[in-house]
Amino acid sequence: MLSIGVALLVAAMAAGGAMSATKAGGTMKVGTFGGISFLDPQEAYDTGAWTVLENTQLLLVRYPDSNKSSTPLKLEGAASFPTVAPGGKMYTWHIRPGFHFNDGSAVTASSYKRAFERILSPCMYQGGIGTADFFDKTIVGGVAFNSDGGRAVANRCPGGVPHVKTISGIIASDKNKTLIIKLTHPAAYMTAAMAMIWFSAMKTNTPYDNDQTQGDNGASIAYPSAGPYYVSNVDNQGTVVAKLKTNTHYTPPAGAVHRTSFASEIDILSYGSQHGCYVDTVAGSVDVDLCGMNAADAATAAGNYSPHSVSGAKGAAAGGSGRLHWEVTDCIDYITLDTQRAPTNNVKVRQALEYVLDRTDTLSVLGPGAGTPSSQLLTPPIPGYKPYAAYPALPNWPKAKSIVGTALNGKTLNIWHSQSGTRTTQANHIATQIDNFSQHYNLNIHTNPMTIDSTTYYIQLGNKNVATKGSNAQPGFNLARAGWCADYYDPFDYLNVLFDGSAIQPAGNNDLSYLNVSSINKALQHAATLVGSARKSAYASLDKQIMTTQAPVMSYELDYSRILVGPSVGNWQYDQFQGSPSLNVLSF
Repeated sequence: MLSIGVALLVAAMAAGGAMSATKAGGTMKVGTFGGISFLDPQEAYDTGAWTVLENTQLLLVRYPDSNKSSTPLKLEGAASFPTVAPGGKMYTWHIRPGFHFNDGSAVTASSYKRAFERILSPCMYQGGIGTADFFDKTIVGGVAFNSDGGRAVANRCPGGVPHVKTISGIIASDKNKTLIIKLTHPAAYMTAAMAMIWFSAMKTNTPYDNDQTQGDNGASIAYPSAGPYYVSNVDNQGTVVAKLKTNTHYTPPAGAVHRTSFASEIDILSYGSQHGCYVDTVAGSVDVDLCGMNAADAATAAGNYSPHSVSGAKGAAAGGSGRLHWEVTDCIDYITLDTQRAPTNNVKVRQALEYVLDRTDTLSVLGPGAGTPSSQLLTPPIPGYKPYAAYPALPNWPKAKSIVGTALNGKTLNIWHSQSGTRTTQANHIATQIDNFSQHYNLNIHTNPMTIDSTTYYIQLGNKNVATKGSNAQPGFNLARAGWCADYYDPFDYLNVLFDGSAIQPAGNNDLSYLNVSSINKALQHAATLVGSARKSAYASLDKQIMTTQAPVMSYELDYSRILVGPSVGNWQYDQFQGSPSLNVLSF
């Protein structure tokens, strides 16, 4: 009976993975490893949180739910793409009327203005997370709003409100349904950037939130949202860290992207073990495993289920049927090298380590379906991507030794990794690779793998003093596992955001290598002013130049997502932009 039922289910799947008949309702249970960092749209900055918020937030433009590997931006809260003034320094958006928050109030131009204020406010967590992505310097009045003329951080937010009340370059007219964004310089990525969760519509009375406590997602209980779902409950200490329920006021007007909501409720579960999450998904008590499979479970899943892919992942059958999905992401995995801390502050040391790294071994630790080897920074969906191999997949010890000379002799390399079993194993493999190289040439290098709390891992990596100088808890790092996924599809978001050292700040950094080279900074800033083929060419060249002359990171993998779903889940849709399934489309 079971085999017949499965056969009928498979037969019901359309070629693209969508079922010909779907069942609305039910509670979709989604497992996450360690829960969600933040559910405040202007504080969230990790793929897990964005996967959840993708179902609750209304954007001006968005990438639609689609099984295609790459899709163009579609209009959602905007009635049209922006009018750009001559010179490229003013964007005028026309807001589409007819959208409502889940409390019934209308979405207006001011709703989007509030999003800008919150990502740049010094009263927000980490002093306005948008400053790490240059938005304060790009938008007229952004620096003044965030810094208030250089006041000490503690004095910028009396009573939780900034001294400067608004951003002069963001002008909203609810009467005319327009949002004007004035820029300090042309920024060709601004339209694409509006697809970020940060810029979703917020009620104008949404408060600022300067609580520095990691996991402060409880505040989002009070934040209405205008997407197909809303966050109805948050308990960041519980097993169910968040509940999403359908927004009964979500009725998109004509011309807007209309997003489906099949499940009546989506529960986000927190697991302390990737294996426990996998076991429960196999059994069907969890419907979607977003915990990230460890290597052993990935191998078991590959043996028990035939992997399928709608995005063209190598080694997977085409289509969306089946329970195990391997999908291509726009993410790159790398080992970041601290350019401010000895001995990795020596470019020769960094270049030598590139030739010591066994990329095939580092990738194989993750198990089958984890991705494909890569030693560059840009990924295929990004304009300017041009494939090349900056470094070999297999190690070249003689080359490494000829570059480094005696600069690594007797040195200690601290290797940071999170608590994940997979990342721990991976860090140990990298340490062994370096140890073997050291022993071969009698260099007496000391490797020191260090476990960092998963819930604060990127916060600590992004804190310059903690990362480069260390703290009472642990010394700073030389090597640390990291990665990057596109915030929006433009090369600025990869190369400028990650390697323009002029944006380095005390905390909340994306430049986790802390690279700050004047000539690279200037070249990146120039590339950002270009458009069309000149822009693509400049960034393709910079991709190669940064990796070969500076070696700030050791790229090793173009990421795949490995996702197991429960036996009752169908209607597979994959969002490559988010690197996850479209939870709102999945059904029973």
